Amino acid sequence: RDMMRMVVERAGWPCLQVLEDGSWMQHSDRLDVHNCRSGMRIVIAKAETLGPKTTPYTIYVMHIKTAFTIRIISRRYRQFKELDHHLKSLMSSAPSLPCKKTFGKMSPQFISERKRQLQSYVDAVLGDAECSSSASFKTFLGAFGHASEEAILDRREE
Repeated sequence: RDMMRMVVERAGWPCLQVLEDGSWMQHSDRLDVHNCRSGMRIVIAKAETLGPKTTPYTIYVMHIKTAFTIRIISRRYRQFKELDHHLKSLMSSAPSLPCKKTFGKMSPQFISERKRQLQSYVDAVLGDAECSSSASFKTFLGAFGHASEEAILDRREE
């Protein structure tokens, strides 16, 4: 029997799955292609509300995955806003960040929707070679000093 291996994600972690060659097509829908930068994937894994009851805030926990590493970072919306400001000042191709909301921003429904919107934003930045190779994006990810991540972000894809 011809067997092949495929890496799949379970609970945010890569796992090796052995498949028969003939069963490949039934698993093709599991292939993750929404993060368009080959060699790196960024997933906003969860949103957490922190701080005192009088001034709560939300952080977004992101997993930065490469072939050999997984790093976890957390960012607040204002840090996404700073990134957006820097990218927009440097290039017109920068994607749009979801708008800030003043009231109702701590509701679970809003936080869940904002997490989805920020994931789309990160995917768009990662998919744009000019944006993803910018110093602003590398700083946002904390990629400086992580040679493999810098190399992936600097690589121009055809």
